Amino acid sequence: MASYPTRRHLFQQSIHALLGGAVGALWAEDGKLDARLPNKKADAVIFLFMCGGVSHLDTFDPKGNQHAGKLIDAIGFGDNVAEMKRPVIPCLRTFKRYGQSGIPCPIGSPTWAA
Repeated sequence: MASYPTRRHLFQQSIHALLGGAVGALWAEDGKLDARLPNKKADAVIFLFMCGGVSHLDTFDPKGNQHAGKLIDAIGFGDNVAEMKRPVIPCLRTFKRYGQSGIPCPIGSPTWAA
């Protein structure tokens, strides 16, 4: 079920966009913001088009394995919109809390938590 923004949310977002543009223009006039685009060209571009979000396996976000191996209802996309049952893939990484914030990171990669 789609959730639509409320009028209040739409008004807030519009005001934020207008204020952001106005502040940017004022800073550019005062010389605090260099509005010129850099004259650089990219060597390569990686474009990812994904249906849905990135998996917790790819973002190193621990979700637990309580549903691992269970079959869940899924619907295909593109030309295959059939209903199907798909297994939940277990996360084989072990996580440990690092740093002052206690962010969980995969064991063996403490530099990611820095």
